[in-house]
Amino acid sequence: MIETIAVIFSLASVWLTTKRNIWCWPIGIIGIMFYFILFLQSKEYCNMLLQLTFLTQSIIGWMNWNKDDEYKEVTLYNSNLSSMRYAYLLFEIAQISFIYYFISLVSNGQLLVLDSITTGLSIMAMALLSMKKLESWILWIIADLLYIPFFIQSEHYLSAITYSIFLGLAVKGFIDWKKELKNV
Repeated sequence: MIETIAVIFSLASVWLTTKRNIWCWPIGIIGIMFYFILFLQSKEYCNMLLQLTFLTQSIIGWMNWNKDDEYKEVTLYNSNLSSMRYAYLLFEIAQISFIYYFISLVSNGQLLVLDSITTGLSIMAMALLSMKKLESWILWIIADLLYIPFFIQSEHYLSAITYSIFLGLAVKGFIDWKKELKNV
């Protein structure tokens, strides 16, 4: 039942996000709370801690998207900067993944490598999403591709199906947001 509620609210949130609808944030927070409980119960500690990060990022995203300024339009992460910003993004993903790997290792977590890499990707994807950066969808696509086998291995089959749908929604989000891109 916990996984079902997490899935329903998370699917609704991602669909609303592809539409750039601000309700994606409060709906997503409900899914986050239920995924936290699911991951706690299954000892997937990186993804459990990820939900706390998502909660904070969702509140920030909700506030950002509610402003009348720079977050109204889809933009590029690399706008006005060199390609070093992408290198920094990759470094941050690696750094976060490394930290979460050791957190999971020390706490006897499950599926250490997949758990930590998906966590690093997801944190940076959510950070970019809260700023309406197109590249957030690329990170979500990569993360979703990894989450599917992760959930199959951890026997969360409903979540594996959900993340297959998320993958399709992430591709749709990328295509739709790219059409709306204003600051190329």
